[in-house]
This record gives sequence, C-alpha cells and structure tokens, in this order.
Amino acid sequence: METNKDLGQLVDVFHGGQQTIEEIIEDKNISNIIKRFGQWVVTDFGLECLFNYYPIPKDRINEDWLAHVSDKNWVILEEFKAAYLYAKDYFTNGKS
Repeated sequence: METNKDLGQLVDVFHGGQQTIEEIIEDKNISNIIKRFGQWVVTDFGLECLFNYYPIPKDRINEDWLAHVSDKNWVILEEFKAAYLYAKDYFTNGKS
C-alpha cells in the first residue's frame, strides 16, 4: 500500500484537477513526509491527508481514528488504515 514520495508526481486532488505532491505540500503546509500511503502521509507532525485538510497530531495517534474516519465518504479506508497503523507503530515505539 505504501506509495512513493516523488514530489513531482501528479495526483488527482479532492477538489478536482491535478497537482504535484510538491504543490500539495506547499498549499497545505504539510510537515516533512516520513512515508506516504496514497492520500495519507505520516509526517513529523503525525498523520496528514494530502487531498483534504485533516491533520492528526502524533500525540493523539492512539485514539480510535479508524472508527472516526470510516464514515467519511472522501477517505479511502484501505490507505488510511495502512498509514494509521504505520503511524501508531512509528510514534508509539519511539521511532520518531
């Protein structure tokens, strides 16, 4: 499920059209990307969505975010779950 961090990669954005990952990072002020999972990135901040403003700070990563986002129609649950589980492990086990 992990995808590359190629900053020049063009992606379809939530509001229509295309942007590069670099443009999205700049527009949304995304923190340093550790790992990308589709529309979600694990960052120095925590877990952030590239296509819709939805930051989850690392100090709240152990809350039940899977249940919380499962009813949001814009979330690709498979991508979120992979990113969320990676972020939980990364921040809980002291890798940050």
